[in-house]
Amino acid sequence: MTDWYATWLDRDIVEVSGEGTANFLQAQLYRDVLALKDGDSLWAWVLSRQGTADSFVRATRVTDTYWVLDTDPGWGEALQNRLERALGSRTLRFSRPRWKALRLVFVGMGPTMRTDSDIVVAWVKWWRWPFLGTIDLLGPGPEVPEDFPIVSSDDYEAVRLVSWFPKMGAEVTAATRPAETGFTQWSVWHEPDRDNAARQWLERVPPTRRLAGFRFAGPAERSAALLDRQGKKVGVVTSSAFDRHLGWVGLGYLDATFEEDVVRAGEHGPVALVRREPG
Repeated sequence: MTDWYATWLDRDIVEVSGEGTANFLQAQLYRDVLALKDGDSLWAWVLSRQGTADSFVRATRVTDTYWVLDTDPGWGEALQNRLERALGSRTLRFSRPRWKALRLVFVGMGPTMRTDSDIVVAWVKWWRWPFLGTIDLLGPGPEVPEDFPIVSSDDYEAVRLVSWFPKMGAEVTAATRPAETGFTQWSVWHEPDRDNAARQWLERVPPTRRLAGFRFAGPAERSAALLDRQGKKVGVVTSSAFDRHLGWVGLGYLDATFEEDVVRAGEHGPVALVRREPG
């Protein structure tokens, strides 16, 4: 895979607009959305009262009164319903356009691109990708820039897993707590007092499991039990894919007290090396 490439993604889009949109999202997302400038994006948790994940979303500020939220396919309706329940007396408009998403991955600043007015440029800014300038083009018909080879969705799934990029319905469900994923930085505000209070609230229940990466000796089924050397279940596989350089890779959860470096995916499945950091 080259340093520059593009891939088509499935994303559910929720548009939110109207006076007070920014302040409303500030109250619903565990990030400081008011610090965003027009055209900027961030990732955030939308949490239940119990501190579990209602959604894991990206928020892009197009203008102060028009925002685009996107999440994994199949989760947009639940996200919109969740936000509408929190509206109270506010009058905001929601819509769910059937847009396409084109992800561009490049090193450095990338190419100079002209985008049509109906295309929203959403920054990925994944914290584990410090050297990549990844963006998504969201809209009715984004075009692949010249000299960007297309990477298949299967190949890109392996990139997602090696990068530890969580996915709704896999690594993130309604039972997931941010502390289990290790991504409590998605709750960070710029104000130290508010940041510390948020972290304490999110981590008030010590996680009993933690997200880990795996390199399997062969294909591993999603939802396969992860077993220790004695055959005891110590976790579960959430996603797996084949990487042409690394072989079979995956993500999953392990018991927080499990410290060994080798597991097996299922009683008759492949052995896997545990990775507790990306790479």
